[in-house]
Amino acid sequence: MPATLSSQIAGALLEAVLPLGELRGAAWRVALGAPGPRFLALPFVLRGGVGGVRVVRVPGPNALRRLVRRVRRRLGTAMGRTATRLRARTGRR
Repeated sequence: MPATLSSQIAGALLEAVLPLGELRGAAWRVALGAPGPRFLALPFVLRGGVGGVRVVRVPGPNALRRLVRRVRRRLGTAMGRTATRLRARTGRR
């Protein structure tokens, strides 16, 4: 799909004409009646390379962060607390 990548103050803007016929039945839908530009979070990152722009998967959490999450979940389960209760107690959302 041809697109235009231009620099903006807060990052970069990727503009493309979406082939609406091919998007039917897709997991997401664009609100065509919405006024003004629409911004969609994309599940990939664009990186500038030697031959142009490459599409790269969004990096996930590193190994340490995954380990900390796993330990917190198991401790919460062992102590009989759920994440919802812990957030309510600390006042976080």
